[in-house]
Amino acid sequence: MPPRFFSPSVLSAFFFLVLSFKFSLSQTVFPSATPTNFCGVIEPSQSDGAIGSLTMILSPSTGVASYSMSFDLSAYENPLSCDLSQGLNIKIHSYWTSNHTSASALDCLQTGGHADSFFACSPSSQNQFNNITASAYTASYCSLLGRTVRSQPSYNYTCNPTLFQQQGAWERCEVGDLSGKFGTLFENNVPSIFGIQSFVDPFPVTISSYNNRDYSDDRFQDILMTDMWSSFVVHCGDGKLLYDRLFCGALSTC
Repeated sequence: MPPRFFSPSVLSAFFFLVLSFKFSLSQTVFPSATPTNFCGVIEPSQSDGAIGSLTMILSPSTGVASYSMSFDLSAYENPLSCDLSQGLNIKIHSYWTSNHTSASALDCLQTGGHADSFFACSPSSQNQFNNITASAYTASYCSLLGRTVRSQPSYNYTCNPTLFQQQGAWERCEVGDLSGKFGTLFENNVPSIFGIQSFVDPFPVTISSYNNRDYSDDRFQDILMTDMWSSFVVHCGDGKLLYDRLFCGALSTC
């Protein structure tokens, strides 16, 4: 008898259980745990003249994160011709494979997709791509959940600050989509300086998934995606570029 595949209802139930389990782990409180700081630095010699930094403080005891970031683009060469007046979008990504602390433009392809532990599934989610078969939207978590642009009906990723902050629809946002949750980063009062001192995120990435894959058995690598995060990418905010990764950096404890 030929093998039977799981029905959509069984798959939906399975992913609901996975999602519930992962969410419960992320919200577990450890009273004695101390916050962990993660930092990323943008070096001008590696990033077409851009200078900057991002700091993230993750608190295991509360399950929240706080961020501060600043980017000086006064000497940025802007090789992709981004309209910087439209701001910058900041995302936390899966990988960092470079020997340098930062990179620019096409070199930021190596960071993979957005950190998305709970399957919000933007087109750039880490769960949209099958790392083993090297194909997008096929045999991935998001495709099995019907959350791709090819799904019928088509799925739309709708994360925005109003949904996240005012309506509490945290599940609509990828954990790594900082700009989706808190808005595009614009110039401060000083031209070419983009930054924010601090904002608090109740639905961040988790310390346990830092630089860590969620599979270890080769038999399952064709269906299980990565749950890791280890970098951040600064995207062009003008919405006009097919490829919009301006520069990126590794995240490490600090």
